[in-house]
Amino acid sequence: MGILKKNNGPMSKGPSIQSISGDHWSELKFTDGIMTDAIMKHVMGLCYLGMADAGEVLEVVSRLDDKETGSWENTWAELASRLNKRAQKSETNDKKVSASTAYLRASTYYRMATMYMENVHSPMMEKYTRQCFDCYEKSLELSGYPGKYVEIPYEGTYLPGHFYTSPYAKKDKAPVLILTPGRDTWAVDTRWMFDAALKRGIHCLAYDGPGQGYALRFQDMKFRPDWEKVMGPVLDYVETIDCVDMNHVACMGFSFGGFLMPRVAAFDKRIKLIITDPGNISWGKGIGERLAMIQKMPSKMRPKFMNVMLEDYAW
Repeated sequence: MGILKKNNGPMSKGPSIQSISGDHWSELKFTDGIMTDAIMKHVMGLCYLGMADAGEVLEVVSRLDDKETGSWENTWAELASRLNKRAQKSETNDKKVSASTAYLRASTYYRMATMYMENVHSPMMEKYTRQCFDCYEKSLELSGYPGKYVEIPYEGTYLPGHFYTSPYAKKDKAPVLILTPGRDTWAVDTRWMFDAALKRGIHCLAYDGPGQGYALRFQDMKFRPDWEKVMGPVLDYVETIDCVDMNHVACMGFSFGGFLMPRVAAFDKRIKLIITDPGNISWGKGIGERLAMIQKMPSKMRPKFMNVMLEDYAW
């Protein structure tokens, strides 16, 4: 698997300034696969929040092997396990900062292991998800970050999420931002959004709806088009939180979540502001054309990432 773009000069044996320069940052490729390269860039974007470390991510890149079955899953899981053990040792020695930061990165890397699994129905899917969950909760507990796990009542079951209380709220009741992630991103991945909101005195609720994060992997909930049936119970739950000002409720959706937001706003007037960032105006058209192209190719000729994509989208 290629690591960045390489030139043919004396630096061709490794990455160099010349090899990664280009007209746009998107020309920088960490891997040969479209999906894995996009995930790598996503993880690198979490580094400034302490949710990942650039050196650790690049270590994964250097060890990936396209010819090895399960290389992506195993490499991320191995790194996550190593950090998890380090965090446990630090916690035992009452080193809370070292423990909480290692737990946080381990949580991220366990999630990454689930995001390109060749068999989405493997028992390792639930195992890594549980380890991700446990590590994230440990990080919150030890770091003192102002978030708590919540379960939102939903159609006889619940939607998993976290409510984050802003320490900078100026009144007893403050605005709230409800975050809806996309097809691939989990609610716990949205720290770059809720962290910025908290610093501005805005409380946040980040949740996994059907087809997303914990809800998909723990409860086997599938995506549904009528997302107002999802957001309704979420808003019902928000109304029960004493510190929330229901006159200042904003909903933000990004990636596929951004595609869902305009419909939600049309059905529920409790929402005072929507922020929609879909990245794609027509998801159905884009996904449909991509899947149709892949299905036309004989299975033996398809690159591995295409077969993984077919199974993942069907899931």
